[in-house]
Amino acid sequence: MSKPQQSRWLVLLPLMLAILGGSLANSMTNTALPRIAVALSVSVGSRAWIVGAFPLALAVTMVAAARLGDHYGRRRLMLAGLAVVAVVNIVPAFVSDGVELIACRAVLGVAGAMILASVVSTIGHTFRGHDLAIANGAWVTVFGVGSAAGPILGGVLTQALGWRSVFLCLSPLAVATAALAWWLMPESMAPGPRARWDVISLALSVTTVGGLVYGIQHMAADPLTGALFLAVGAAGAVWFVRRQRWLRSPLIDISLFGRPGFARSATQILVSAATTGACLYLVSLHLQDALGRTPLEAGLALAPQAAGTALGGVLAPLVLRRVAMLTAVRAALVLQAVGLLALAWSDTTVLVPIALVGLGYGGMGTMATTALFQAATPPHAAQAGAIQEVTFAFGTGAGVAFFGAIADVSPSRGFFFAMAAAAVLTAASAAIPARRGTATTALADSSSESESA
Repeated sequence: MSKPQQSRWLVLLPLMLAILGGSLANSMTNTALPRIAVALSVSVGSRAWIVGAFPLALAVTMVAAARLGDHYGRRRLMLAGLAVVAVVNIVPAFVSDGVELIACRAVLGVAGAMILASVVSTIGHTFRGHDLAIANGAWVTVFGVGSAAGPILGGVLTQALGWRSVFLCLSPLAVATAALAWWLMPESMAPGPRARWDVISLALSVTTVGGLVYGIQHMAADPLTGALFLAVGAAGAVWFVRRQRWLRSPLIDISLFGRPGFARSATQILVSAATTGACLYLVSLHLQDALGRTPLEAGLALAPQAAGTALGGVLAPLVLRRVAMLTAVRAALVLQAVGLLALAWSDTTVLVPIALVGLGYGGMGTMATTALFQAATPPHAAQAGAIQEVTFAFGTGAGVAFFGAIADVSPSRGFFFAMAAAAVLTAASAAIPARRGTATTALADSSSESESA
């Protein structure tokens, strides 16, 4: 039975507030990072883990979290994740070294997976057709707003109250979000019998993500160790994929990647998230370490990127009324690549280039996410949502590690090399060809299909 239209849209209130908390958790940490590194004596190689531990832990546990929500209820899972966020964000007030803070960030990433799995699955379960694009545009916009406010708020808090306040302020926000979720978010579960848990697949997913990211991060400093971990991660990925193919109830339905447009959209999300995450991380460090800006000044410089992300999320559904999906996604990726290349060309003039990065990322995120759900059938909405968030989160964490490693190669030219490489990779993802039969029409087609079903 369909819900009344008004109550259906009210569900977005706690979901969007949850997205806001997650975006603030990432964006505020970027501007506070130089002060954190000094206060806790964090090495150059470990700084990336303070930022990257959150999205990587989220990526590793996202699929399992989606499964938990399908089995035991998405609202119940979201409330549990918000409770962890409210409690664990108090812990950084007492940590004394970088390892403890990285551990806290990893735990918060697991809680973030519980929250985001609930958000994305609920959106995919509740909305269809053009309403789905609006809902996806809403969360991308809110993510952009949080990312816009985060660097500024993080700079203000770091300078006025110290870096620990950047974490403490997220606890009351989690409590408020939980109250709204309890009031407005109906419980939902996946239909059908509960699927079995596969501990081996979970272990392989952790091995894959951990091996690849650790290997990437250590290739420059210790090539032998880096290559060894890359090999372990790659072997884990191959084993994981093979195992999912023959399991009756896989953690990830690999067959989805065979549907027209699904693999391409997932790859474009992965690349765009990687280059955007690296951009925020490296620009913040460059402004403070190389150019001597304060945390507040760095936060203000990063704000146009997040404002562009919000604008891209707003404009994407409007663009898709007039432009084919594939063309629009490619244009957004090219726009993002232009911004990254401009940052490499002039590292002192960042406002316009970083806004272009955000605009392209916001548009791409909304459109490619919608394309994933279009490619998946309604029973696979939770799987599509989990894959979407894994690609966003893994892309962000891996991008910080990969492009951060490139930047660390040369103290004087590392920033240029990293931004140029990010621009090339983003442009290359725009050129991924469409398979025959890929749906490139706008959302009206999807809407009519869902109605006829």
